[in-house]
Amino acid sequence: MFYTLFFLETYAQARSELQSNLYAVYKAGRLPVTIQPADRTIMFRKLQAKIVSSPPFTNTRTLVSTHHCIHLLVSYLQLTLSSEPPFPTSCDLWISMLLTTSGLGRIAEFFAAEKGGGNNQRSIRREFMRNMQADLDAIRNDERASKVYGSGEESRRPPRLREIWFEAARNEMEVRGVMPHQTEDWVIVWEGAKISIGCQNCEGEDGWLA
Repeated sequence: MFYTLFFLETYAQARSELQSNLYAVYKAGRLPVTIQPADRTIMFRKLQAKIVSSPPFTNTRTLVSTHHCIHLLVSYLQLTLSSEPPFPTSCDLWISMLLTTSGLGRIAEFFAAEKGGGNNQRSIRREFMRNMQADLDAIRNDERASKVYGSGEESRRPPRLREIWFEAARNEMEVRGVMPHQTEDWVIVWEGAKISIGCQNCEGEDGWLA
């Protein structure tokens, strides 16, 4: 989980630095047109490619393990927001915000709202929803981002879910020849039942996939 947090924090910082640099170019009058969504996607993909090809992800086992952890996190979030696939696009928007704009604190709030008990659980959930709406409003009202990326609806949306980690990680794993790869070590949960941690690119699965 540590490396998952490391990636999310590093990626958030890289996006912030990119926007600051582009805004400086805009202020200097050297950005004649706003960055189009497709070009923004390419820029963000390059940021991630640099991260997953740098320490600590130069260790292939760390790269694969982090891939499994993020896959499990996203799958859990999807199943929590929608009981079964196909998952609505609104789910992807919320999960994308949790992984990018909202940050780790909001992810912790999500789990507290989902698993919290007692009489205050309803108020915790209301507070979480208010905070998420505030995050969405902040994205839409970010003046610097609108000057750099434009003010259209597509320009103001968070990155698509598949564009966060997954594409960059799969490309890096293909380069290293670990596609497909083995599942993580399994654990015994009850009456000998086994659960393994992996993804759709795993083989050698032993027991249920988490």
